[in-house]
Amino acid sequence: MAICRWSDENFTCDLYIYHHVHGGLQLDVAGNRYAYDRSKAPRWAETPSLDADDSVWAAWSEIYAQQRAQLRKLMEEGGLEPINGPYDGHHENFEDPESLIEFIEKELIPAGYEVPRWVIPTLKKYDMHQFD
Repeated sequence: MAICRWSDENFTCDLYIYHHVHGGLQLDVAGNRYAYDRSKAPRWAETPSLDADDSVWAAWSEIYAQQRAQLRKLMEEGGLEPINGPYDGHHENFEDPESLIEFIEKELIPAGYEVPRWVIPTLKKYDMHQFD
């Protein structure tokens, strides 16, 4: 199960963190990121409730497709740029969320890697045994 992905926050997350099949939390750090004006990224339409009727879902699907195309265009125009940080392409497995949080807070964030604000609180609540 992924905790965060590079695609999170309109592809502005530099980390991919997931519960590894052989145990622990796997961290993969990006070496590149999309270079586009973040202020132009779409503000995503709220997802309808599961019991909404088909016309509501159809309208939302159309809006979502347009927003997705807008983001894809921004990403294509901006292209990828190297992050040029000390941990570009770094891969590491952590035994527990606390050691991963410490690495993110002491190494990655100060080095300029983009980490969504909700990642640390999510890791603090993470149950390492949920898949046992």
